[in-house]
Amino acid sequence: GAAGSGRMDSRGSRVPQLTLRLRERTLTARADIPYAALDSAARGTMDVRLSSAIRRSDLAALLTGYVTPDDLAVLPDDGMTLGVRVTGNMAHLAIEEGTLAVPRCLTLTVGGSGTDLMDDARRTLDLRLEANVADGTRLTRLAGMEGTVSVPSASRLKGRLTARATAYAADLMLSAAGGSMTTRLKADTQTEQYAATATARALPLGRLLPGSGLSPFSGSVKVAGRGFDPTALASRLMAEADIERLAVGQAVLDGIQIKAESAGGKARADFSADNAFAKGRGSLTASWGRLSEATLTADIDEVRLSDLMATKDTLGIGMTATM
Repeated sequence: GAAGSGRMDSRGSRVPQLTLRLRERTLTARADIPYAALDSAARGTMDVRLSSAIRRSDLAALLTGYVTPDDLAVLPDDGMTLGVRVTGNMAHLAIEEGTLAVPRCLTLTVGGSGTDLMDDARRTLDLRLEANVADGTRLTRLAGMEGTVSVPSASRLKGRLTARATAYAADLMLSAAGGSMTTRLKADTQTEQYAATATARALPLGRLLPGSGLSPFSGSVKVAGRGFDPTALASRLMAEADIERLAVGQAVLDGIQIKAESAGGKARADFSADNAFAKGRGSLTASWGRLSEATLTADIDEVRLSDLMATKDTLGIGMTATM
């Protein structure tokens, strides 16, 4: 059953205490939200709290007619717990607690604060998140991603999102199956300047993407530029990719470097490879506008076609070409 009281009028909404008793668990909520706390003047202060621990049997009773028993079977019998507390207003908002825990499956925590959220010139934001996966198979079933994406058990994701005025930044760290990837993103919505870097060490792409035939990946990617539409004449873009270790099936793609840049409707990319499968270098130039054209130049010392086609006979070629 449910017990509690609430009030809503032109000034705001207030629920001093709401208790929802389920078959085996209880959900409690409390909210005090003056509407003045949601506008730019920030003349009020809100306080929202939610706490619950729901078993699978409770969810089955609540969602009867909406989901099938198979949909709920992926949840542990212990169900899940949720805790939320948000206080403040648009001048200073704090997420004091944000937790979601599914036993033997996933734990997610979020916290942080922001100031002057309605003011583009003064806005600040600092949010942190962490996700720990205990059972990746259960999580992929719960998310309906079976056969498409696989999350290794004992994976961990940590992140931080910050903002100052119109400049945003995000830092992410993923650890999975003995591999890792760190990512940093920056963008300014006013100037349209952006930058991104990603570095991977033995990232298990084949585990994350079942059936792809990809080996663990080590390498890095860097992108920086200005203009969110890279085809615009005023946009600028520079990118680098360094593939240290990667294989797709029998094809070994180690030792590949790519550097590219574009500006004023013209682009150029230089690439090189030095591995057991191929050795060579080349470039691709392109321009667009009223007339679009592209030129590919390649100087290939050797390509081991026998490895590419997985044949027993040795077969390799070399060539120089311009197209």
